[in-house]
Amino acid sequence: TCDPSIVFCVERSRGPDGNTTDEYVTAVMICTNTSSSSYPSIQSLFKIGGMSTLIESDAAALPVAIPPGNVSGVFGDSMLTSPIFPAIGRLGNPMLSFLVLKYGDMAGQTLFTAQAYGASHTYRTTFQNTGTTTNSFKMKVFTTNYCQLAMLWE
Repeated sequence: TCDPSIVFCVERSRGPDGNTTDEYVTAVMICTNTSSSSYPSIQSLFKIGGMSTLIESDAAALPVAIPPGNVSGVFGDSMLTSPIFPAIGRLGNPMLSFLVLKYGDMAGQTLFTAQAYGASHTYRTTFQNTGTTTNSFKMKVFTTNYCQLAMLWE
């Protein structure tokens, strides 16, 4: 069950070079629930012939390449991030709108750059205002661990 929507995005499909195509669009929605964490849903709609499977549940898993477990994704001077992949019944080319990283690896509202499709893109980590502090936005990606979301900031 979703209360107010936190994040909503629609992005066109992308070719191997990163340019948009008209094959399908993907909608991502991330909502809050009563435990102050968030659950994502994703659906891709094809131009001709309908839609793909809607991925949505309290134990939802976005199509990302982040390993489960509550361990950091930071190693040396690098940090593990993953794009969100469209829900099209096969591994599609990744979306640019968001990156997912392990919760707590970066403070909320932090700008950073990442490489995608041969170009550098700027992202900003999302945040959650808890009244007295601003924390990074906690998003449930697997049943037992949390990740945080970074949005394209260009």
